[in-house]
Amino acid sequence: MGAGLRNGGRGLYWLLSDGAMMAAEVSMGQTFQPVNVAALFGTGCMNATARYGVTADGKRFLVAARDETDGPQPVTMVQNWLAGARR
Repeated sequence: MGAGLRNGGRGLYWLLSDGAMMAAEVSMGQTFQPVNVAALFGTGCMNATARYGVTADGKRFLVAARDETDGPQPVTMVQNWLAGARR
C-alpha cells in the first residue's frame, strides 16, 4: 500500500520494506519537502505492500500481518462439492 496522509494532508505515513512504519511532516512550498522524518515502530511485516490503517488523530494503527509463528497452514480442496450439497 502506498503512503497514507496524516494531519489533514500535511504529513505522510509509509511502510518500509524492513517493516518500519515511518512518518513525516511535509512542507508545500515551491517544492515538496519532507520534514521531521521519523521511524515510529516496527510492524514485523517484511513487505512494504502490507495494508494498514491509521486513526484520524494518528495515535492508533492497524496493520494486516500474517502470523507465521506456526508455519504454513494446510489447504483443503473440495472437489465436486455441488454434488454433495442439499437442495
